Amino acid sequence: MRLFIHLTLASLAAVAITTLALCLPVITAAFFAHLPPRAMIGDLMVATLSGITPTAVYLALPLTTGIGITLRYSQFASDGYIAVLHSSRLSAFQVAMPALTVALGAVIAGYFLSNVVAPITVSQVHDTIHKITHSLDHRLLPTHRFIQLSDGRYAVYLGDPLGEGRYRDVIVREKNVEGGEKTLTAPIGIFDETGGKRIITLVGGFLQERENLGADLRLVGFQHLIQPLGLDGTADMPARGWQGVFELVGRDFTALAEGAMQDPMAQRAWWSEATKRFLLPLLAIGHTLLGLGLVLSSVGSSMRDRSRVYFYVALILVIHVTVLVVGESLVRQDPRMIVAAALAALAEIVIGASLLYRSDAPRRPRRRASRASYPDTMLATGKAVV
Repeated sequence: MRLFIHLTLASLAAVAITTLALCLPVITAAFFAHLPPRAMIGDLMVATLSGITPTAVYLALPLTTGIGITLRYSQFASDGYIAVLHSSRLSAFQVAMPALTVALGAVIAGYFLSNVVAPITVSQVHDTIHKITHSLDHRLLPTHRFIQLSDGRYAVYLGDPLGEGRYRDVIVREKNVEGGEKTLTAPIGIFDETGGKRIITLVGGFLQERENLGADLRLVGFQHLIQPLGLDGTADMPARGWQGVFELVGRDFTALAEGAMQDPMAQRAWWSEATKRFLLPLLAIGHTLLGLGLVLSSVGSSMRDRSRVYFYVALILVIHVTVLVVGESLVRQDPRMIVAAALAALAEIVIGASLLYRSDAPRRPRRRASRASYPDTMLATGKAVV
């Protein structure tokens, strides 16, 4: 029992370290890809990180499980630990059982993350992107370029930020339905929210206005001018008008299957998501079996040659990426490709189990041959060894 716990904890630690090492750069890259620098503020950063992390972990967990356990057991083999366990009459499956227990836990965790946690948290990412796109929080607005607001009715240009919602060299353009245009320029602009409405106060600027296409241009100076920007404030932000299939938790996702089959595009999106939710977590078992089978079948040879271990890791990586690409891209083109992905996952499990079984062959007791099993000619000459 102590041996089982020791091997289980060692495998678990290897998986945790590998998961952290692989997922941390992936999460960081995805974070900066989804959230522009201007939106690096507390609440948006937390919402984005909590939304990205579960998805990145469940997509990578089968891979990190297989790689972590393969590396850990290869270290055991190079240290002679596996040979000692075999000399204690433990079979390859008994030696591999702690690692397979960790892999089974990774499968359960993957199903929980992909069907419960990730659909909920990924909605936070899209809500954050929606907030960045539609909110007039001055912290989210880019500078030194025109920003289109309210379907192009307003365009705002902001210069250098001065702090506390103040900006230098502000330009506001407003178009009306008659074809007229109003342009406000000011050296200083101050953002504020009053009564749930976003406004900007312009200080010491000029107003150029043409009421319609045929009207004359009017130029007026002002000391202070309050200009609404056509959108409500954060309290009344327009709701996000769509929901992706990847945002549905397990029960709602499976309930959508029948309706999705009526629309070819929805059908492809559903099968693609189903591949990642239901097939990908199972790869934790396949990757682990394959890695263990390769390592334990090589115990008799020199495991100090790290190039052999790197090949095992690369093989697991190629299989994982292939299944992921099939689920993310090819299934969207032809849902029948999910059969190929399922067969690849099944083949990996079968091959890994076969390698584990064959690694026991040198230690499996051989039956002594009977005299009746040899030809009469060999018995007559006395060359048969009994």
